[in-house]
Amino acid sequence: ARPPALEKHLLDLGEISRQTADLVAPRARRQGIRLHCEIPVAPVLVEADPDQMRQLVLNLLLNALDALPDRGDVSVRLRDLPCDSEPATPAGDSEAGVAWVCLEVADDGCGLPAELGKRIFDPFVTTKDTGIGLGLAICRRIIEAHGGELQAADRSPRGAVFTVRLPVAGTPVVASAGRDRRPAPAV
Repeated sequence: ARPPALEKHLLDLGEISRQTADLVAPRARRQGIRLHCEIPVAPVLVEADPDQMRQLVLNLLLNALDALPDRGDVSVRLRDLPCDSEPATPAGDSEAGVAWVCLEVADDGCGLPAELGKRIFDPFVTTKDTGIGLGLAICRRIIEAHGGELQAADRSPRGAVFTVRLPVAGTPVVASAGRDRRPAPAV
């Protein structure tokens, strides 16, 4: 379950997201699921490991499809976040000036299981009969290794949304006490 060593390259996260959505589209059609992609035409550049980004998007899309066994909607949305939209760091310091990319994968399924809470990203935690509970744990490790963060939330009126934030290409990444990694403010 441990991701291999990072081999970062400048890449277009939009293209990887489109390709991965195209890969799962036949399964979505078989399940009667409409797959919507809101991805900019212009490149959305990040410095990342292409294989790990494909794995991340694939895991999130497959989880969304699993949440909808028959009919529904899944959406993939990719956008830049303005520099003033960052939350404070755990220490309370602002990350002003850091540019982010936001990838959201959302479904209109049953939502997140309340009994799991934040454990949803722990290894071997699953609600699926045939799942082993590594998909979201792997996603979180991938994102943290890239200096980003992954969050899950219920959607209104129903469903779930997984939100990935990654630093825009060229933003330096620093480790903070081994807990999580965040981009350092641009100087």
